[in-house]
Amino acid sequence: MSKRNPLFSPLSCGIALVLILGLIAVLIVMGGRVFSPGPLTAVHPQNRSLQGFTNHADFENECSRCHVPLLGPTADRCLACHLTVADQLRTHSGLHSFLTGVSDCATCHSDHLGRDVRITRLNVLEFPHQEATGFPLEGVHAVTGCLNCHTDHQFKNTPRDCYGCHILDDAHNGELGTECSVCHTSVGWEEATLEEHPFPINHKNQGRPLECQVCHPNTLTAYTCYNCHEHNPAEMEHQHLEKGIREFQNCSSCHPTGGEHEE
Repeated sequence: MSKRNPLFSPLSCGIALVLILGLIAVLIVMGGRVFSPGPLTAVHPQNRSLQGFTNHADFENECSRCHVPLLGPTADRCLACHLTVADQLRTHSGLHSFLTGVSDCATCHSDHLGRDVRITRLNVLEFPHQEATGFPLEGVHAVTGCLNCHTDHQFKNTPRDCYGCHILDDAHNGELGTECSVCHTSVGWEEATLEEHPFPINHKNQGRPLECQVCHPNTLTAYTCYNCHEHNPAEMEHQHLEKGIREFQNCSSCHPTGGEHEE
C-alpha cells in the first residue's frame, strides 16, 4: 500500500484554502495598499479640488489612477487630473514647457513618502537648470535665490545676459558697453580682469599695462590713437586714401601691435 503525500492531505489543502481566502479578503479590503511602498501625500498647496479629490491620499486605494501595471506611474494618467500642467505642455507656456523629461512626472514629484510631504516643492539643488534653460548656475549664481531672477514667480522671458539682470549694478553707467563677461565672471563682480583685448595694453610701456584712460579718454567703448601719436585725423585720411585704404578709422584692425608698417 503506497503512502499518501502529506502536501496533499486534507489538512494541508484546508490550510492552503484558508490562506487563499484570507489573501482575497485582504485584497478586497485594502485594495492596492497591500502593495504600496508607503502612504501617499495628504498635502495640496493650492488647497483646491482636482477631479473631485483634494490630495493624493484621497484615492490611495485606486492605484490605477496613476499606475499602469508593470510600468508604474505614467504622465498621461497624471495629466488627466493636472489639467493646468497639461495645458502648459500643449501651449508651450509656463514652467513645465521649458523642462526636459516631463514624460516622467515621478522624477520630480515622487510620492509614497508620507502624509505630510509636499511633492510639488521644487528642489533647486537638483533642478537641471542648464538643460531646462541653457543658463548654468555657476559661481555666485549657484547660491542666488530663484526669485532674484524670476521676480513675481515669472519664469518665461527671464534675461540670460549679464546686463539684462545687472543693469542697476553697472557702476560704469553704460560707458563700458553691455558685454560684462569681457571683464567679469560668474565668480563675482569684484576683482574683474580684462580677459580679452584686441590691442596689447602694454603698448610701448616697457611691458607694463597702460592706464585705460590713455586710449579711452571719454568712454571705454571707443578708443583713440591720436593722444600719443604725432598725427591728426586729416593727415591719416590723406595718407591712407593715397594707398587706396578707405577703412582706416579702426587702427588696431591693421596695426594689431601698434607697429606702423603692419598689415
